[in-house]
Amino acid sequence: MQAIPWGEHLVQLERFGRLFPVSCYFVREDDGLTLVDTGLSGNAARILDAARALGAPIRRLALTHPHADHAGSLDALHAALPDAEVLLSGRDARIVRGDRSLDPAEPQAPLRGSWPHLTTPPTRELRDGDRVGSLQVIATPGHTPGSLSFFDLRDGSLLVGDALQTRAGLAVAETKRKSQ
Repeated sequence: MQAIPWGEHLVQLERFGRLFPVSCYFVREDDGLTLVDTGLSGNAARILDAARALGAPIRRLALTHPHADHAGSLDALHAALPDAEVLLSGRDARIVRGDRSLDPAEPQAPLRGSWPHLTTPPTRELRDGDRVGSLQVIATPGHTPGSLSFFDLRDGSLLVGDALQTRAGLAVAETKRKSQ
């Protein structure tokens, strides 16, 4: 797992999966680190090693959405860090608990993506406008009904999960766009 610093507060952890790179991010806070996404399963030891190398404890585990490439190591990290806050949108938490029904205002299409079985419940369910340390929570539904983005108010960094993708062309919330 490669650690790539982006300014004073953000460190990208990148690991190449079978098909494409998968990233998660440390956001430095006064009390330690917020980990945004946990990557694929099997990443927990590498993430813990990266936090030790940064010399700061992981205080929060925040998910943009709970697909396998973003939440795969959540249970293992929670087992290693039982006091860390676990943060997920209330909407996606409902799906993780087994309720795959769609709200009337949501697109009436089957839920897509790889939804792993997670045993770790959120300690706090997030909504648009909430704060996670220096991060402003922004609801960005589309990729999943409860997808979240995190905006760092200190430096303007924006972590969007899969609300925006560039693999195999530009995609915004699952809608492919042609390159210009």
